[in-house]
Amino acid sequence: MVNNQPINYTVDIRTVPSNLGKGEVLYFVCPATFKKCRKLYLIDKRFLHREAFTGCLYESQTYSHEARRQLRMWSKGFVPEEVYKELHSKHFKSFYAGQATKRYIRIMKNLKEAGQFNQRDIERIMIS
Repeated sequence: MVNNQPINYTVDIRTVPSNLGKGEVLYFVCPATFKKCRKLYLIDKRFLHREAFTGCLYESQTYSHEARRQLRMWSKGFVPEEVYKELHSKHFKSFYAGQATKRYIRIMKNLKEAGQFNQRDIERIMIS
């Protein structure tokens, strides 16, 4: 059922040996392009590989260059609350085997960039 309408067709699934040498990896075979893929996208009541659709864009691709620039500035100036929650979550590992994890380094970089903005910079971003 998709949007309360019955849809009945099959999608083949293929297995490929894992590159780790243990087990297999499952792939869908797109009914339109016959490509192996891990994700199928639902558009117009069909699940297909992303290359089967023409004219589809990510939302951010519809923004102007100026809007994208402003969005990058906003994201640097403000750190979402989820970042702090992730940093202080129960099982978050900041170091592994004596080295900082990539995740921890990324979070700290974002926090440092956000800390470099002062009130005047934030007001300038909001005006532009």
